[in-house]
Amino acid sequence: MTAAASAGNARDQLLSAIALIASVNPQRAVQLQNDLDKAGVDETKVRAVVNTIFNEANRIIAEREREAKRAPRVEHRTPPRPSAGRWDVRDAPLTTEDMQPIGVILRWLTGLAFVAYSIITTGIIFGVILRPLIPGALDLWITSVSYGAIIGAIFAIAVTVGQWATDQKAKKTHWFLILALDAPFSAVQTYLWGMVIATAFFDVAWWGYAIVIVLSIGWGIANAKLGEKLLKK
Repeated sequence: MTAAASAGNARDQLLSAIALIASVNPQRAVQLQNDLDKAGVDETKVRAVVNTIFNEANRIIAEREREAKRAPRVEHRTPPRPSAGRWDVRDAPLTTEDMQPIGVILRWLTGLAFVAYSIITTGIIFGVILRPLIPGALDLWITSVSYGAIIGAIFAIAVTVGQWATDQKAKKTHWFLILALDAPFSAVQTYLWGMVIATAFFDVAWWGYAIVIVLSIGWGIANAKLGEKLLKK
Protein backbone atom coordinates (compact mmCIF):
# COMPACT_ATOMS: atom_id res chain seq x y z
CA MET A 1 0.00 0.00 0.00
CA THR A 2 1.43 3.43 -0.95
CA ALA A 3 1.82 6.32 1.45
CA ALA A 4 -0.94 8.21 -0.37
CA ALA A 5 -3.34 5.29 0.05
CA SER A 6 -2.48 4.97 3.75
CA ALA A 7 -3.08 8.68 4.25
CA GLY A 8 -6.42 8.37 2.46
CA ASN A 9 -7.54 5.50 4.68
CA ALA A 10 -6.50 7.38 7.81
CA ARG A 11 -8.43 10.43 6.65
CA ASP A 12 -11.55 8.31 5.93
CA GLN A 13 -11.35 6.69 9.37
CA LEU A 14 -11.00 10.10 10.99
CA LEU A 15 -14.03 11.47 9.13
CA SER A 16 -16.06 8.37 10.07
CA ALA A 17 -15.13 8.82 13.72
CA ILE A 18 -16.15 12.50 13.64
CA ALA A 19 -19.46 11.55 11.95
CA LEU A 20 -20.12 8.95 14.67
CA ILE A 21 -19.51 11.55 17.39
CA ALA A 22 -21.78 13.99 15.53
CA SER A 23 -24.61 11.43 15.56
CA VAL A 24 -24.51 11.48 19.36
CA ASN A 25 -23.27 15.02 20.15
CA PRO A 26 -23.10 17.39 17.15
CA GLN A 27 -21.62 20.25 19.19
CA ARG A 28 -18.77 18.06 20.42
CA ALA A 29 -18.03 16.99 16.84
CA VAL A 30 -17.82 20.66 15.72
CA GLN A 31 -15.52 21.45 18.63
CA LEU A 32 -13.16 18.59 17.77
CA GLN A 33 -13.13 19.65 14.12
CA ASN A 34 -12.19 23.18 15.17
CA ASP A 35 -9.45 21.83 17.45
CA LEU A 36 -8.10 19.84 14.52
CA ASP A 37 -8.10 22.93 12.31
CA LYS A 38 -6.33 24.99 15.01
CA ALA A 39 -3.61 22.37 15.40
CA GLY A 40 -2.50 23.16 11.90
CA VAL A 41 0.77 21.50 11.06
CA ASP A 42 1.84 20.96 14.67
CA GLU A 43 2.24 17.18 14.64
CA THR A 44 2.02 16.85 18.43
CA LYS A 45 -1.24 18.80 18.66
CA VAL A 46 -2.72 17.01 15.63
CA ARG A 47 -1.88 13.60 17.13
CA ALA A 48 -3.48 14.61 20.46
CA VAL A 49 -6.72 15.77 18.81
CA VAL A 50 -6.85 12.66 16.57
CA ASN A 51 -6.36 10.38 19.59
CA THR A 52 -9.16 12.20 21.39
CA ILE A 53 -11.48 11.75 18.39
CA PHE A 54 -10.77 8.01 18.09
CA ASN A 55 -11.06 7.46 21.87
CA GLU A 56 -14.49 9.14 21.99
CA ALA A 57 -15.64 7.20 18.90
CA ASN A 58 -14.51 3.90 20.45
CA ARG A 59 -16.33 4.81 23.68
CA ILE A 60 -19.57 5.39 21.73
CA ILE A 61 -19.17 2.03 19.93
CA ALA A 62 -18.55 0.20 23.23
CA GLU A 63 -21.60 1.84 24.83
CA ARG A 64 -23.81 0.80 21.93
CA GLU A 65 -22.56 -2.79 22.17
CA ARG A 66 -23.40 -2.88 25.89
CA GLU A 67 -26.89 -1.52 25.18
CA ALA A 68 -27.42 -4.15 22.50
CA LYS A 69 -26.53 -6.91 24.97
CA ARG A 70 -28.90 -5.52 27.60
CA ALA A 71 -31.81 -5.16 25.16
CA PRO A 72 -34.38 -8.01 25.20
CA ARG A 73 -34.03 -10.47 22.38
CA VAL A 74 -36.89 -10.40 19.90
CA GLU A 75 -37.81 -13.68 18.27
CA HIS A 76 -38.90 -13.33 14.68
CA ARG A 77 -41.28 -15.88 13.26
CA THR A 78 -40.34 -17.13 9.84
CA PRO A 79 -43.33 -17.79 7.57
CA PRO A 80 -43.55 -21.19 5.89
CA ARG A 81 -41.45 -21.41 2.76
CA PRO A 82 -42.51 -23.47 -0.27
CA SER A 83 -39.97 -26.12 -1.17
CA ALA A 84 -40.39 -28.68 -3.95
CA GLY A 85 -44.17 -28.51 -3.83
CA ARG A 86 -44.30 -28.80 -0.02
CA TRP A 87 -44.33 -26.32 2.80
CA ASP A 88 -41.06 -26.30 4.69
CA VAL A 89 -42.22 -24.95 8.05
CA ARG A 90 -39.28 -23.39 9.84
CA ASP A 91 -41.35 -21.95 12.68
CA ALA A 92 -44.93 -22.60 13.76
CA PRO A 93 -47.24 -19.72 12.69
CA LEU A 94 -49.17 -20.01 16.00
CA THR A 95 -47.78 -20.69 19.45
CA THR A 96 -49.48 -22.69 22.21
CA GLU A 97 -50.50 -19.41 23.87
CA ASP A 98 -52.16 -18.30 20.62
CA MET A 99 -54.11 -21.55 20.31
CA GLN A 100 -55.50 -21.66 23.87
CA PRO A 101 -58.19 -18.96 23.41
CA ILE A 102 -59.20 -20.55 20.10
CA GLY A 103 -59.52 -23.94 21.81
CA VAL A 104 -61.76 -22.48 24.52
CA ILE A 105 -64.03 -20.85 21.93
CA LEU A 106 -64.27 -24.06 19.87
CA ARG A 107 -65.04 -26.12 22.99
CA TRP A 108 -67.84 -23.77 24.02
CA LEU A 109 -69.32 -23.67 20.51
CA THR A 110 -69.26 -27.47 20.30
CA GLY A 111 -70.88 -27.80 23.74
CA LEU A 112 -73.58 -25.30 22.79
CA ALA A 113 -74.22 -27.25 19.56
CA PHE A 114 -74.76 -30.48 21.55
CA VAL A 115 -77.10 -28.75 24.02
CA ALA A 116 -79.01 -27.08 21.19
CA TYR A 117 -79.40 -30.44 19.43
CA SER A 118 -80.82 -31.96 22.62
CA ILE A 119 -83.26 -29.08 23.13
CA ILE A 120 -84.42 -29.05 19.50
CA THR A 121 -84.94 -32.82 19.24
CA THR A 122 -86.79 -32.96 22.56
CA GLY A 123 -88.95 -30.05 21.47
CA ILE A 124 -89.85 -31.80 18.21
CA ILE A 125 -90.81 -35.10 19.87
CA PHE A 126 -92.78 -33.32 22.61
CA GLY A 127 -94.56 -31.32 19.95
CA VAL A 128 -95.73 -34.52 18.29
CA ILE A 129 -96.78 -36.14 21.60
CA LEU A 130 -98.62 -33.09 22.94
CA ARG A 131 -100.22 -31.99 19.67
CA PRO A 132 -103.54 -33.75 20.40
CA LEU A 133 -103.62 -32.36 23.94
CA ILE A 134 -102.36 -28.84 23.28
CA PRO A 135 -103.35 -27.69 19.78
CA GLY A 136 -102.24 -24.43 18.26
CA ALA A 137 -98.90 -22.89 17.45
CA LEU A 138 -96.95 -19.69 17.95
CA ASP A 139 -96.50 -17.79 14.69
CA LEU A 140 -92.97 -16.48 14.22
CA TRP A 141 -91.39 -14.45 11.46
CA ILE A 142 -90.70 -17.27 8.99
CA THR A 143 -92.47 -20.25 10.55
CA SER A 144 -94.72 -21.36 13.37
CA VAL A 145 -93.82 -23.49 16.40
CA SER A 146 -96.40 -25.65 18.15
CA TYR A 147 -97.04 -25.03 21.83
CA GLY A 148 -96.11 -28.64 22.50
CA ALA A 149 -92.66 -28.06 20.94
CA ILE A 150 -92.18 -24.95 23.07
CA ILE A 151 -93.07 -26.92 26.21
CA GLY A 152 -90.68 -29.65 25.09
CA ALA A 153 -87.84 -27.14 24.64
CA ILE A 154 -88.47 -25.70 28.11
CA PHE A 155 -88.53 -29.24 29.48
CA ALA A 156 -85.20 -30.03 27.76
CA ILE A 157 -83.59 -26.90 29.23
CA ALA A 158 -84.81 -27.88 32.70
CA VAL A 159 -83.45 -31.41 32.26
CA THR A 160 -80.06 -30.04 31.10
CA VAL A 161 -79.85 -27.74 34.12
CA GLY A 162 -80.77 -30.69 36.32
CA GLN A 163 -77.94 -32.75 34.80
CA TRP A 164 -75.43 -30.02 35.59
CA ALA A 165 -76.71 -29.65 39.14
CA THR A 166 -76.59 -33.38 39.94
CA ASP A 167 -73.37 -34.35 38.16
CA GLN A 168 -71.24 -34.38 41.32
CA LYS A 169 -73.81 -34.55 44.10
CA ALA A 170 -76.34 -37.18 42.97
CA LYS A 171 -75.00 -39.58 40.36
CA LYS A 172 -78.12 -41.78 40.27
CA THR A 173 -80.40 -38.81 39.65
CA HIS A 174 -77.93 -37.48 37.12
CA TRP A 175 -77.96 -40.65 35.03
CA PHE A 176 -81.74 -41.01 35.41
CA LEU A 177 -82.15 -37.59 33.82
CA ILE A 178 -79.83 -38.57 30.96
CA LEU A 179 -81.18 -42.06 30.27
CA ALA A 180 -84.89 -41.44 30.90
CA LEU A 181 -85.58 -37.77 30.16
CA ASP A 182 -82.92 -36.62 27.70
CA ALA A 183 -81.30 -39.33 25.57
CA PRO A 184 -84.55 -41.08 24.48
CA PHE A 185 -85.95 -37.98 22.78
CA SER A 186 -82.66 -37.24 21.01
CA ALA A 187 -82.34 -40.92 20.02
CA VAL A 188 -85.85 -41.10 18.53
CA GLN A 189 -85.42 -37.94 16.46
CA THR A 190 -81.91 -38.99 15.41
CA TYR A 191 -83.31 -42.35 14.26
CA LEU A 192 -86.01 -40.66 12.20
CA TRP A 193 -83.53 -38.30 10.53
CA GLY A 194 -81.04 -41.15 10.04
CA MET A 195 -83.62 -43.32 8.30
CA VAL A 196 -84.64 -40.46 6.01
CA ILE A 197 -81.01 -40.07 4.93
CA ALA A 198 -80.34 -43.83 4.69
CA THR A 199 -83.45 -44.66 2.65
CA ALA A 200 -82.72 -41.77 0.29
CA PHE A 201 -79.44 -43.38 -0.79
CA PHE A 202 -79.73 -47.10 0.01
CA ASP A 203 -82.16 -49.98 -0.06
CA VAL A 204 -82.04 -50.57 3.71
CA ALA A 205 -82.30 -54.17 4.96
CA TRP A 206 -83.36 -55.21 8.46
CA TRP A 207 -79.79 -55.06 9.75
CA GLY A 208 -79.55 -51.48 8.45
CA TYR A 209 -82.47 -50.52 10.69
CA ALA A 210 -80.73 -52.23 13.62
CA ILE A 211 -77.51 -50.29 12.99
CA VAL A 212 -79.35 -46.97 12.83
CA ILE A 213 -81.20 -47.80 16.07
CA VAL A 214 -77.96 -48.62 17.93
CA LEU A 215 -76.19 -45.53 16.60
CA SER A 216 -79.16 -43.32 17.49
CA ILE A 217 -79.26 -44.60 21.09
CA GLY A 218 -75.50 -44.17 21.46
CA TRP A 219 -75.64 -40.70 19.97
CA GLY A 220 -78.52 -39.70 22.24
CA ILE A 221 -76.52 -40.64 25.36
CA ALA A 222 -73.25 -39.16 24.06
CA ASN A 223 -74.97 -35.95 23.01
CA ALA A 224 -76.51 -35.48 26.46
CA LYS A 225 -73.19 -36.10 28.24
CA LEU A 226 -70.80 -34.30 25.90
CA GLY A 227 -72.76 -31.05 25.83
CA GLU A 228 -72.65 -30.89 29.62
CA LYS A 229 -68.94 -31.81 29.87
CA LEU A 230 -67.75 -29.35 27.24
CA LEU A 231 -69.58 -26.40 28.79
CA LYS A 232 -68.54 -27.21 32.38
CA LYS A 233 -64.76 -27.36 31.71
